[in-house]
Amino acid sequence: QALEELANVFQRMGDKKAQGKAYMLTANMLLNQLSDEVETDTQAEFDKKAPKVGITTADVQRRTDNGLQYANKASKVFEEINDEEGKQMVADHIQAVYDKAIQLYCRTNEPDMIYYMQNKDTPQMDESKCIKEWKIPMSSFAKTEGMDQGDGFLHIYDPHPPPKM
Repeated sequence: QALEELANVFQRMGDKKAQGKAYMLTANMLLNQLSDEVETDTQAEFDKKAPKVGITTADVQRRTDNGLQYANKASKVFEEINDEEGKQMVADHIQAVYDKAIQLYCRTNEPDMIYYMQNKDTPQMDESKCIKEWKIPMSSFAKTEGMDQGDGFLHIYDPHPPPKM
């Protein structure tokens, strides 16, 4: 709330760069706090303990949307003033939050598939030469009409990217 008001003050002053930074700080604060709470509850669940925060999927979606709205406001302001560094700062932050969520998912969920690569000379499986795949449900990746061929999952591989087979 206070950071949004600060962004409004900068807007009235005509300081677009400071306005964009205030929006970015707001997005940063909201998304990082949410990420920490999700990590706390997810780790507790993984450890077979009661959730400490009690965050719901609806809370996560609502608060993610709220944080992304501020990130989008920041991006628009930086776009208006052709501030490439500001736009990159927003993109980097969103990517970091996204990456952290994926890492948490992979750390607390077994892979959906494990592919073993075998040497043609020795048919034994080598654990060091396996590729793990996680299929993270993503409603935005769902199959729709036309060209979109999504299966409703984000596919994550370790090692990333997987070697060519």
